[in-house]
Amino acid sequence: MAYTVSQLNNIIKEYIDINPSLRRVQVIGEISNLKKHYTGHWYLTLKDENSRINAMVFASYASRIKIKVEDGMKVMITGTVSVYPQGGSYQIYIYDIDPVGVGALYMQYEALKKKLNEEGLFDLDKKKSFPKYPTNIGVISAPQGAAVRDVITTIRRRWPLTQITLLSSLVQGASAAPDVLDKLKKADNMGFDVIIVARGGGSIEDLWCFNDETVARFVYQMNTPIISAIGHETDFTILDFVADARAATPTAAAEIATPNIYEIRSLVDTQKVRMGKGLMTKIDMYKDKIDRIKARNWYSSPELLFVNKRLKCDNLMHRLNRSSEKKILDLKKSIEQSNLKLNNGLNNVIKTNKMQFATLVSKLDALSPLKVIQRGYGLIETQEKVVKSIKDVNVNENITIKVSDGKIKANVLSKEEN
Repeated sequence: MAYTVSQLNNIIKEYIDINPSLRRVQVIGEISNLKKHYTGHWYLTLKDENSRINAMVFASYASRIKIKVEDGMKVMITGTVSVYPQGGSYQIYIYDIDPVGVGALYMQYEALKKKLNEEGLFDLDKKKSFPKYPTNIGVISAPQGAAVRDVITTIRRRWPLTQITLLSSLVQGASAAPDVLDKLKKADNMGFDVIIVARGGGSIEDLWCFNDETVARFVYQMNTPIISAIGHETDFTILDFVADARAATPTAAAEIATPNIYEIRSLVDTQKVRMGKGLMTKIDMYKDKIDRIKARNWYSSPELLFVNKRLKCDNLMHRLNRSSEKKILDLKKSIEQSNLKLNNGLNNVIKTNKMQFATLVSKLDALSPLKVIQRGYGLIETQEKVVKSIKDVNVNENITIKVSDGKIKANVLSKEEN
């Protein structure tokens, strides 16, 4: 009996689907070729040293996976093995993913990274600046290995004027983190301009001492600027984020820490040429100025300079004297005019006041009671007041009558009202 391709694939699928040992399997492997489709499905490959198998996570299961899944993670998946008839290939349909080994370390790394970042230990505005021309550099690294050789060789090549101090440290293993912390504490008190922490590449387990929380927190509060040069360019540790600068390689760390002496020399040479040209330009300018001075008349006869100045001074003195005399005459004339105006004004005021006084005297004289008495009238007074009404005197009261030529004493016999 002959089968079509579809029939054969479906028969194989049925055999696999009814196999209870394949309906729920747990497989340990490394994730690679992870692709997260816009529909929410994940497609990936699960591999070990010798083999690989395709896998898929449906969107409904992908949303339930709690860890951050990335290429290179070692995980244990739980799923079902089945056949994809259209492609004639078998694959695992994954329900769940758990970290294993490096995967667990990676989860710790991500959790610590998130924690320290939220606390502000990675903030760029907290990073310390590096001196432009360092005089002493501390290097924390294993005493043997390519990393420390690259750092020291590069520094000596680029900036031989600086002193290099190597603080030998463990860079791998259970005792590495405390040893690195101890060397950092010593280095921070040794007055270095900059400190470089260097190590070659390795697995996440090999680099784990540089993911230590205590080391990270001490680096954050250090007084000395620090450069992290851990692993290869693709390796990132917590120290890389908390350090003041991260170098992709140990050689790059040495380049960040030092200027290039050949570039400095080239710059100095360029400046020397520019200064020489500028100096020659200045000299030529002053020579030309001296030549112009020599060409003037007073250079050969310096007394002409003083004669001209003296003539100028005499002219100014003459103008000053004329100006002073004119000022004095104008001032004298102004004073005389002011004096004349003052006298005229004073005479006018006196004349006006005399006329006003005469008018007032005339009015006062006209109103004087003496004038009235001279016309035949008399002024009657009692002992207390002038009599203006019959009510001011009493019968039998003595009164005095003033007339123009004397006084008359009388007694009131009676009084009659009008």
